[in-house]
Amino acid sequence: MIKNNRYIDVDINFTRNSFNNDVSKVVDMTAIQQAVLSIVLTSKGEKPFDYDYGVGIYDYLFENLDYDDIPIIASEVERQLTKYEPRVLFDEIIINQNEYTLDVKINYYVSVKSSGQPPLQSVNLSLTKV
Repeated sequence: MIKNNRYIDVDINFTRNSFNNDVSKVVDMTAIQQAVLSIVLTSKGEKPFDYDYGVGIYDYLFENLDYDDIPIIASEVERQLTKYEPRVLFDEIIINQNEYTLDVKINYYVSVKSSGQPPLQSVNLSLTKV
């Protein structure tokens, strides 16, 4: 649990808060996880005025990845998380591809100003060709 800071963001699904009829919010670890997903899923050039933002993992879905491509994707994810999400300390990325799916698992730690090691967090994506 984050003690010193409270990270708050708008729910990316724009669900409605039943108490005040406003857009729901996400807090703490969920807000950070949502930010990591946003960076990974956004294609380069999609965000106005910041054309470097995003990994664009969908671009790799229809590529035939080999063992040399996986470290390139992992380094791009790490570069993007370092540049655009300073609350995250990147740990590792695991990428598996079969005939119809691209599975991506990103492990990271949330940097907090407290003693002790924060728990390992992970984002799992499974992209399927249709």
